[in-house]
Amino acid sequence: MRQSFISIAAILLVGVLALMVLNELDHVGVRPGVDAASAPDIVLKGANLSTFDEQGKIQYRVLAERIEHSEFTSRTLLDAPQLELHGGGQYWQVNAGHGEVDQKNRTLLLYDAVEARLDGPSAVLLNTDRLLYHVREQRLELPGAVEIRHPGGQTRAGKLDADVAAGRLNMGQGVETRYVTDL
Repeated sequence: MRQSFISIAAILLVGVLALMVLNELDHVGVRPGVDAASAPDIVLKGANLSTFDEQGKIQYRVLAERIEHSEFTSRTLLDAPQLELHGGGQYWQVNAGHGEVDQKNRTLLLYDAVEARLDGPSAVLLNTDRLLYHVREQRLELPGAVEIRHPGGQTRAGKLDADVAAGRLNMGQGVETRYVTDL
């Protein structure tokens, strides 16, 4: 039961981060006089974007080596994104080699060595090659191999789908869980 709760918590985190990134990019305007099909509207190098609550405490942060946004395609590309979520006394970090935000379809795609980590007594580490979050449906897809390490052991699967709103997690294509007992 605890493993399922931890796995669902990890999936919920990724959904919240996707919503936050998409919210930040909703306020981007189009530059006049530029061929929208050939050049991004915004290029940020060494990006460090943060959002704070009313008390001035950090809620989340997006770090990336480079961010390119094109209003024409409604697409944002991220190089080496690091997404951080602070809240409820917990700190989550999600890293990937690359990312892509599609504002028209309201999706966040992370790929190339995706890692989501929660540190502390209920530590969770999720590793996969590709993670796709559908904001409107609040649905998460990990279409390839996924490994989740948790305090009780580790779980591997060939794919993972999650309905974030309902808190439902489905793993398939060869699910294997190994439990480690405390000595």
